[in-house]
Amino acid sequence: MSLTNLEGIDDTQLLSYGVVGVIKQAIGAMPIVGGIVLGMLDEVEKLRAQQMMDELSEEIQILGRDKINLSFIESEEFLDLFCRVLRARTRHRSKVKAKLFIKLLSESMQNKRDARFGVEIKETFVSLIDQMSDDEIFFLSDFAKGIYDGKTKDSVYQLGDKSKSIALDALLGKRILSNDESWDQDIRASMLGKELIAYIQILAHEL
Repeated sequence: MSLTNLEGIDDTQLLSYGVVGVIKQAIGAMPIVGGIVLGMLDEVEKLRAQQMMDELSEEIQILGRDKINLSFIESEEFLDLFCRVLRARTRHRSKVKAKLFIKLLSESMQNKRDARFGVEIKETFVSLIDQMSDDEIFFLSDFAKGIYDGKTKDSVYQLGDKSKSIALDALLGKRILSNDESWDQDIRASMLGKELIAYIQILAHEL
């Protein structure tokens, strides 16, 4: 819908267009970030960036005006987080990551966002999710549900599911999960892993 034709658009829709507009304007005003993110994208990346803007606009409409912290979304903190998410989003075709990234931004701009997770740790989460495969995200989701309670690395391998085995190896390598490099040690989450899993649970609840 064109921003020049506002007849029939309610307040929530106006808010969503306004938020996205503020973000676009802010990014464009940043010579380095704006140039990297918007000026040097190839056609596929530009399409993904536009898809993210459209998805964010839809998410804002769903949330409604009362739930959004307008002062925070105009802050440097939020814009830095947004730029980090946008760069990550344009690198991937994964629909799982796309949904997580939108939910991360959505949760971050709300008045009642979870106080346990500040912008800095969320930026770390974005970097971790950026590096993860969908299988790794699914493995963490199952891990959070207790599916791997009492499981060792060897017992996961013996399941015969190559994708799960590879995902486990990757998560151990990233130190999101740990087993002290022992085949007979139960798999557990590292300190960072516990925080990431807790936050993914919050986001996944909205998916």
